[in-house]
Formats: sequence, structure tokens, C-alpha cells
Amino acid sequence: MAFVDYYLVLGVPRDANGSQIRRAHRSLSHLHEDLASRLDELQQALDTLADPRERREHDERLTRADELPAPHDLAPPAHLFDSFETFRPSLGAIRSRWDDNFTHRSHAKTRHRDALNVRVTLTADQARRGGVLPLIVPVADVCPTCTGTGRTGHFACDTCEGHGLTWRDARVDVLLPANVRDGATVSVSLNRIGVENFYLSVHVALTPETTG
Repeated sequence: MAFVDYYLVLGVPRDANGSQIRRAHRSLSHLHEDLASRLDELQQALDTLADPRERREHDERLTRADELPAPHDLAPPAHLFDSFETFRPSLGAIRSRWDDNFTHRSHAKTRHRDALNVRVTLTADQARRGGVLPLIVPVADVCPTCTGTGRTGHFACDTCEGHGLTWRDARVDVLLPANVRDGATVSVSLNRIGVENFYLSVHVALTPETTG
């Protein structure tokens, strides 16, 4: 059986404390309360990381896994908001809500998380080998010039154009296991990049000649 990184399952850093682990488990369990297989995996992740001895053994296996060659990219990095054709309800609505994670204009209204569904098509060979599906997503940092105020003195900050944030691209790796099946769904937490109101739900489809 392939080794599972339970930190990735819960979307927490490897130095996460008990409270962070339990909070991540509760949040993700609510998202997947109708998917028994996903709930089982989340519970196994919690049980493993909450037990000091099992967590130590898991971390030792994780260290050994880190020494193996990194999984290969299945495709060139695709930009989440530039590389896909269809967005529901609309690209503008999704992007506005995405930006709220960093501007906090509507933070009180966007605490619940919705699936950001992404459909990817693999060849038979790609599905057999598995690997990493890299996605590029925009993230924001507090502007170092105006420290988030959007202004320098009486004028709008030139560095961030008055927004108080500077944007950059971050890479999110979606790990698809070997022999992934047509119709499989992989969920990915975006907490680590500061996105709390969406999570990625990647839907796998195989090219038609592999499914007939």
C-alpha cells in the first residue's frame, strides 16, 4: 500500500500542534460528511497524528519518503484562473470571493468553504504512472511599503496601487496516485496559502480511447 502523508490529507504543516490538527479534521469532515471513504481517510489521519507514538513513526516514514525522487509533473503548470474554459457561477464572482481571503472585505460572510471544481483529462499512460498536477494560483501579501494601508502620506501607494496588497503566483501541487481511475476525485486544502473559503476538488477524466 502506498504511503499516505497525513499532513497533506489534513492540509496542515508538519509542525502543526494538536489544536491545529483537530481543527483541520473538523473542517474537512464537514465538507465531506456525505463521502464515507474520505471520512475514513480523515479519521485515520487524525488518529495517527494525535497519537505521539504513531505520529513519530509516521514522521520517520515521511522522512524516508522525502529522500525518494520527487513525483514527476503530469503537465506544465496551469493557472487556475487563466487555463480553464468554464467557471460557475462566473470567473468574476469566483475571483472576487477568492480575493476576499486576502482583502478581508467580506470575511465574516465567507467563512464556509465551497469546492472549486477542476476537471483534468489524462491519457492511459499518465493515469497508470500518476504524478503531480501543478496549478498556479494568485496569493497576496501585505504591501511592504504602506504596510497594508494603501497610502503613503496623502497619496495612494505606488507599490500596490492603493490596494494595500501585492500579488504573486504560488504553486499548488495536486498529487494523483498511480493507476488513478476515470471519475476519481482528489480534494486539496488551500489553507496553507491563505485561502479559507475554497478547497480544490480535482475531477479526473481519462481520454475517450482509454474508457471504451
